[in-house]
Amino acid sequence: MEQSSQQTDRNPLANYQFSADEIRVLRECNSESFFQRSLPLGTALGVGAYLAVKNGFLQVSCTIYFL
Repeated sequence: MEQSSQQTDRNPLANYQFSADEIRVLRECNSESFFQRSLPLGTALGVGAYLAVKNGFLQVSCTIYFL
């Protein structure tokens, strides 16, 4: 229990509660960043890899690696 209070003392924002407006803004930022950055970049990289394989710049590997 003492360790928990020490962690709170080290980080004064540990118990911060976001307001409803702040949560709305964070959700809006998450959505916009996905559609404006992640989705276009992922699509461009996927299409680029497909075209590189199709045109012979990359070779398809039949080996499947399991972790």
